[in-house]
Amino acid sequence: MKKRNVYLIGLLLVVMAFGNTFPIIAAEEADSVVCDEGILKIGDTDADVREKCGKTARESENEWAYDDATPSFTVYFEEKKVVRILVEH
Repeated sequence: MKKRNVYLIGLLLVVMAFGNTFPIIAAEEADSVVCDEGILKIGDTDADVREKCGKTARESENEWAYDDATPSFTVYFEEKKVVRILVEH
């Protein structure tokens, strides 16, 4: 029984020591985001996004990710118009 308690206390210490070393990614919705060539906002077309923000890091039909931007952000589309902007901090 004592040996088990020592292991549990050791494990708890390891978790406490290293548990805070992992980065926490927080994201929030935004109405707009600043790009190199202008301000991207809800309602802009996919062509507007391409013109204002340039090449994406990743993209699918309804989601474009700008991972190389500061801060990183993802744009969500419906019918080729921006409906959501998610900014990572």
